[in-house]
Amino acid sequence: MVIGCPEYNGYMTPLLLNTIDWSTRSSEGGADLSAFRDRPVLITSASPGAMGGARAMTQLRSFLEGIGCLVLPDNFAVGGAMSAFDETGAFIDDKLQQRADGIAQRFDEFARRNEQQG
Repeated sequence: MVIGCPEYNGYMTPLLLNTIDWSTRSSEGGADLSAFRDRPVLITSASPGAMGGARAMTQLRSFLEGIGCLVLPDNFAVGGAMSAFDETGAFIDDKLQQRADGIAQRFDEFARRNEQQG
């Protein structure tokens, strides 16, 4: 699972938090973490600020680990997002694209490794 983590005033958005909260409830209203337990997760974020949503990603990591997710140790944050992409949505900076490719490859390996162990 890849989660794009928006940041609102330094925190996860209420929409993201509520979406995950409701996803951990059964149809009867009880706790049901089965959709998240042992699920490999990559956290990403893009923000106009220089930190790229890092504060919200830290909160999300803690939350996801608390409900049993296996979160890749690396995050992928894009700071200055308003000028990081061209009109087609591609990264303007080749180094940023290389970082994105690298994190995608690490996440694929992480997910496959955890799938084999599970």
